[in-house]
Amino acid sequence: MSILRWHKNLTISIFVGLAVIINSCNLSSDNFLLAPTVTVTVSSPTTTPIKLEGDSAQSYFERGVKYHEVGNFKQAISDFSKAIELDPNDVDAYIYRGDVYQESGILKQAISDFSKAIELDPNLAHAYYNRGNAYHKSDNFEQAISDFSKAIELDSNFAQAYHNRGVTYQDTGDLKQAISDFNKVIELDPDLIEAYSNRGFAYLESGNYEQAILDFNKAIELDPNYVLAYIDRGSAYGKSGDLKQAILDYTKAIDLDPEAAEAYYGLGVTYYKANDRMKALQYLEYYIKLDPNGKYREVTLNAISELKAQLP
Repeated sequence: MSILRWHKNLTISIFVGLAVIINSCNLSSDNFLLAPTVTVTVSSPTTTPIKLEGDSAQSYFERGVKYHEVGNFKQAISDFSKAIELDPNDVDAYIYRGDVYQESGILKQAISDFSKAIELDPNLAHAYYNRGNAYHKSDNFEQAISDFSKAIELDSNFAQAYHNRGVTYQDTGDLKQAISDFNKVIELDPDLIEAYSNRGFAYLESGNYEQAILDFNKAIELDPNYVLAYIDRGSAYGKSGDLKQAILDYTKAIDLDPEAAEAYYGLGVTYYKANDRMKALQYLEYYIKLDPNGKYREVTLNAISELKAQLP
């Protein structure tokens, strides 16, 4: 299943000393928003022409799907538009074109296409789901929740809709409702790693470190190479005072992905807590090297300056 990684900004106070970098260390870099229902993963987009089989709306639609699959979004949009021109009631063409617009970051047009699909068929759960994703990307969380809820109303077993509504509740700070939705996702799909990861982070934000660790454990059990689960679990261990285990988790994340910037940040924070100022400085500097414009930039630069002033 393709996954869109939806960034969740964490609130970090204006720097007033190294205590800030310690107290703000909920590290999970992203919540995971499950992708639209027809999204494809493309390793290397191609512009190779694809033969049109016939001249009907269906022919253009089918070629548009093929162009979408190979990552030629411009031609896919052109073919879906031609299909709509030939058949203005082609619901699938609106949904597929909306997905391509969404993947291209053209969210206003994506929402318009999903809305047209819903107008043509008000009972399409996945049209509401896809529009909810577009609203979420547009930071219109209220409308996103409304659309995910409608998708669930139409299909009570729509695990992806529960998941993405949970992510959206989490983004609005409603952790209780987020956890409730992730619980439902896990009931419907016990092997969905992202549900454990996001529920774990909701527990982490709630201060329930024990439950957070259990969820990150499960995510790692399902995928032992899941880098963010190690980072998140390291954050939970650090918050709960188990600095040794936090260091092990951040180190494991770096072993799996040497460019996992937030793992270096986590190590810097953890070594500061362990009173190893030299290693704290080393890892914070490397975080800045890897992610010079990251969300911890200002607080980290100030911490680095303060650490340098403290060291001989």
